[in-house]
Amino acid sequence: MNQLKPLICLLFSLHGLSVAVVQAAQSVKPSLSTLFADSQSSIPLNLTYTVTAPNTENTTGLALRVHYDSSALEVVSQTPYTKQLQPIGLLSDDTENLDGDLSTDKYWVLAWVDLNAAWPGSAQTPLNLLSSNFRTKAGFVGSTSIRLTAASTADNTSFQASPLVVCAKPSVSILTSDTLANEKSTNTASFQVKLASAYLLNAAI
Repeated sequence: MNQLKPLICLLFSLHGLSVAVVQAAQSVKPSLSTLFADSQSSIPLNLTYTVTAPNTENTTGLALRVHYDSSALEVVSQTPYTKQLQPIGLLSDDTENLDGDLSTDKYWVLAWVDLNAAWPGSAQTPLNLLSSNFRTKAGFVGSTSIRLTAASTADNTSFQASPLVVCAKPSVSILTSDTLANEKSTNTASFQVKLASAYLLNAAI
């Protein structure tokens, strides 16, 4: 039996290597993934926070960056979840391209810290983490994204997030080549449909 002990130990060590460690993720997602807006329209950004298994709901907190393109959007208001909220960071230039999107040039940081690892406290997840409002600037066209990154996460957790994509409302016009047409005669009509501005939604994601 003593001769088998090294073999048993080796098998257990190999088994341990084959089992992937499942890491919990702190997840922040907007309530809507896409919005269509006119110039100078209100853009609500409502963020929901959850923690994926196997972690419990309680952690030491989260530091979140909110990125946007200041040439397309302006911040109007924000109401974050208040439990263990730290002073909100000043609006900063995204010179390091922290979200991987060159079109976003500004961000601010929201941080929640609980040294007792009991955050978010009495509130249950899914949690309304942030209710914020933006406004599209005059002449807004095409599309832009509001993105989320983590400045810091709780121990042994990763971070998951998805953007809010804001698209200018397309303008469609229909033109006719003839003001008078008859279905039963040779005087037929044709229609031309024009889209004033096109965009690629996938390119914004």
